Amino acid sequence: MPDTAQITASYGRRFIVRTPAGAVFDATTRKKRVDFACGDWVRISPVNSEQAVIEDYLPRQSLLYRQDAWKTKLIAANVDKLFIVTAAVPAPNELLLQRALLAAEAAGIGAVVVANKADLPETADWLEKLSFYESLGYPVIETRALDNADNLRPLMQGHTNIFLGQSGMGKSTLTNALLGSDTARVGEISTALDSGKHTTTHAQLYDLNEQTKLIDSPGLQEFGL
Repeated sequence: MPDTAQITASYGRRFIVRTPAGAVFDATTRKKRVDFACGDWVRISPVNSEQAVIEDYLPRQSLLYRQDAWKTKLIAANVDKLFIVTAAVPAPNELLLQRALLAAEAAGIGAVVVANKADLPETADWLEKLSFYESLGYPVIETRALDNADNLRPLMQGHTNIFLGQSGMGKSTLTNALLGSDTARVGEISTALDSGKHTTTHAQLYDLNEQTKLIDSPGLQEFGL
């Protein structure tokens, strides 16, 4: 009889899954299936104490994905709150923000816009642009990752949340601040390219508390619909 587990990390065709009892397995899929996402609840068949095979996923509450020229890329499943992390530096991609908001609406996921690095002098102009999205009903929360990431906690409590955004916006730094550790990976911004280095290479699910989860996702340079 297959067990139930949740995917807590997704590496293409390899996954880390965790059962409700806390057992963790390195899991693969049958027939090289890749239609699984971080956050999915799945049926697994353990092979031994460390490895398992994913048989199928259970019905999803939501699915967040993006499209590129060739294929659909799953980002996360069973998320109910999307935090789009932006900052004035490196140059923010407003089209990516708009598409992420559209994807959230299509998936029935609540969306929050985060203006990170709020202490930078360039932030005032960016906040002026974000006031338009606030007028549409999206909360805009200012953060300075290491100082006041706790501003986000009340909005996250009781939800499965995801951080989404361009590289270099501070998603992993915010994740670390909320977790109180350097678990997530942080990279320096490449000023020559005016874009962040891709530091998070896979989606990773963390427990903030018993009722609250957070998925840190890889940095995006574009978000196709």
